[in-house]
Amino acid sequence: MRRNLGIIVLSCITIGLVVLFLLLMGTNDTTGPVISYDKNQEMVYDTAQDPSVLLEGVTASDAKDGDVSNSLMIQDINYSADGRGTVTYVAKDKSNNITTVKRKFLCQTTTPIEQPDIESIYAAIKQQQLGQGLPYLRLLTKEVTLAVGSPFVIQDYVQEIENAGEEPMQRLELGGNPLDTTQPGTYVVQVSVTDLNGNRSNIEEVTITIQ
Repeated sequence: MRRNLGIIVLSCITIGLVVLFLLLMGTNDTTGPVISYDKNQEMVYDTAQDPSVLLEGVTASDAKDGDVSNSLMIQDINYSADGRGTVTYVAKDKSNNITTVKRKFLCQTTTPIEQPDIESIYAAIKQQQLGQGLPYLRLLTKEVTLAVGSPFVIQDYVQEIENAGEEPMQRLELGGNPLDTTQPGTYVVQVSVTDLNGNRSNIEEVTITIQ
């Protein structure tokens, strides 16, 4: 009788632990927000305008946190010779899950197309990050070329880190395409840093060519 009672108690404890595990797994947020815009309407941008107009009509929503559009930033803007351009949006939720989306647009201008002032873009990103109490990261370059087998040491390419606490170089993280320096190819890697509380910085994207 006591043996049967012990088995019942043990079974109840096991079931309880399984239920608790499933509940904890269900609350673990690992999905980034969804960045949305009207894909049926081509965006037209005049290069004389402020880059912030490229964010008009763009939203970010998260299944857990709801509207996170206030986290939206322009990560990069590139122009091509055919009069078109590509803007990269980035957004993150409260769990520091990050989403990046590239959007093409048509340049409407008769003046020569010039790359936007990179210092102005970084100044805006820095102001937004620090204004929200988040870390700020800037790399020295967006393109790196390495010989096959050479190590990629991200710390060598950091230009500036702010508001990330002590020893931030130890908390640099790589995401995006898995990097394999033993295999020739082109890898697009996302770089970020976290502070001592786990808050993540803006995302820097670097293209690494292994040859």
